[in-house]
Amino acid sequence: MIERQVTEMKQKVDQKIDSEYQKMRIILCALCWTIFVFCLACLGGCGVNELENQAFPLALGVEAQDDGAMKLYLAYPNLQDEKASENALSSDVFWEGEVSDLFTGMRKMSENSNKNPDLNHLKVLILNPRVFASEDAAEAVLSFFEKETDAAWNTYVLLAEGPMDQFFSEDMQLPECMGIYLEDLLEEWKHVKDNAFVTVGTLMQQFYGVEEMMCIPKLELQDEKLNIGGFAVLHRMKIAGNLSLQEGYDALLLQNKMREYQFQMKDGTGVTVEQLRIEKKDAEQRDRLQNDEEKDAEKEVQREGTKNETQNTVKKITVQGSFGITNRMEGSRKTQKLEAQAKRELETKLQSFAEKWQQMIGEETESVQVVVE
Repeated sequence: MIERQVTEMKQKVDQKIDSEYQKMRIILCALCWTIFVFCLACLGGCGVNELENQAFPLALGVEAQDDGAMKLYLAYPNLQDEKASENALSSDVFWEGEVSDLFTGMRKMSENSNKNPDLNHLKVLILNPRVFASEDAAEAVLSFFEKETDAAWNTYVLLAEGPMDQFFSEDMQLPECMGIYLEDLLEEWKHVKDNAFVTVGTLMQQFYGVEEMMCIPKLELQDEKLNIGGFAVLHRMKIAGNLSLQEGYDALLLQNKMREYQFQMKDGTGVTVEQLRIEKKDAEQRDRLQNDEEKDAEKEVQREGTKNETQNTVKKITVQGSFGITNRMEGSRKTQKLEAQAKRELETKLQSFAEKWQQMIGEETESVQVVVE
């Protein structure tokens, strides 16, 4: 009983600390932006009128069209809002327009709104799936970020689930600027490592040949609120498939991008795995010839210039960590049995997912063996 009370008290304290941390982070972000705006206004030769001609987009949306054109969406802090003096990140101004490319879009936005966009503070880039259906569209987006020196490469990348205009809308009534809201939404995932999130920089790496699969969070509306509803698997700059939230966590775990992993056993027992360590080893398995006649035949085939040996790559992924039971209070012996059963169930679960993952990305010549220790 005492142990349970201590656990509950610890959870309440942790929740309180997390809540206070988030409040402090929002206050600090707002304060930094207020100071930033004030400094711009006070710089020599830079008055209020000049500041009014600047736009600092924190969220950028790119929607590729069937005809090759693009629709561009921008959300930037409304520095003229009556609340801006207290919190420069309290609300957004939205702009959208159909353009041939992002460079044209920025010029068009500047001409139509008398605002010069500065992407140095961009937080999130939201793309629709059609961007990855066309090599030209993906190249056009990344070419812009490569040539636009002010554009931030550490910008998070999200995939839009549904029409983009439903996100870039005043009807959302967000508590703060859209870019800050989405950045916080991602960074609140304390169980995920920082390198798990796809950024413009990691997207650029895959475009230039890095083979690592990426799980892009899918942005969607849930009960009229912006939320992450799953993941899209990006392989060789093409969307190979879609994953649920839990499947996305499975993928990130096997990629060694999780700090903590939670799941439920078949009987409903909750399990948390901490101090995760993932080890990957590659080995080659060759089909062996069983007798001398077959060996002689193989040599003859090789002399004729044809290789008749099947070669498969086997990747062994070992998952280690500290297993803890979260929703049951048992004696030490019973807990040990539960943890052993949890390891077996997790191994079966991850093995099944790994096979699905390989089929999704078309790696039929590579098999995966998952071992949980």
